[in-house]
Amino acid sequence: MGSLLPQPRILMAMARDGLLPSFFSDVNKRTQVPVKSTIVTGVCAAALAFAMDVSQLAGMVSVGTLLAFTIVAVSILIIRYVPPDEVPLPPSMQESFHLNQECDEERSRDPLGLYRGKMDETKRRKIAAFSIGSVCLGVLILTSSASATWLPFLPICIGCIIGGVILLVGLGVLSWIEQDDGRHSFGHSGGFTCPFVPLLPVMCILINTYLLINLGGDTWMRVGIWLLMGVVVYIFYGRTHSSLTNVVYVPVGQADEIYRGSSGYIS
Repeated sequence: MGSLLPQPRILMAMARDGLLPSFFSDVNKRTQVPVKSTIVTGVCAAALAFAMDVSQLAGMVSVGTLLAFTIVAVSILIIRYVPPDEVPLPPSMQESFHLNQECDEERSRDPLGLYRGKMDETKRRKIAAFSIGSVCLGVLILTSSASATWLPFLPICIGCIIGGVILLVGLGVLSWIEQDDGRHSFGHSGGFTCPFVPLLPVMCILINTYLLINLGGDTWMRVGIWLLMGVVVYIFYGRTHSSLTNVVYVPVGQADEIYRGSSGYIS
């Protein structure tokens, strides 16, 4: 059931981004349902359910769900503290970008103040990136030591102490420094905004990682095969057909100005 409901929509979104063939993005005009993607995923799910044990399937489904939630939690920390400086601009708006670029070259005549502000922001972003990395490393050491699975050479008590200290240091620094001013305005226009950052994402990463480590080596071997297949599809198809192939990356602030100045742009 999990493959029949969300997976066709995921394949449809990936196909619209050019990462998969357009076959998966076809939507039935009457029902507004991706019928072709649903049939493909249904056949694959039925084949797996017929050939594999239920416990094996449960492990694979759990790995996929926990990995997705963990990636979302890490992405929240990245967006809040070190969001990308540049965003992709569609080809239809590249002309506006070049016009704004010429105007910016004429207006950029304040090197000293701008340089100092940029240096302070760069320093904050480096500290935030290091703290996020410390959180992930601390979580990995702590959960591996607690489960005594991946670090058998390290005593459980010492491993937990080392991982806990690294985790708390990273969490403390993230709580101390300011979040990014822009944060791409995610959730500021009526959408959902994650509360209790950075505590809630860090706890999510910790719990999910502990569950992932305890799923067993056989499950990870099967998931590794799936991931390898995905990498092959991306290398030989998605990388060359992606919708981001012909875009221009521009600073976030400049992209907002271009979007606001384009009367034909529909968000």
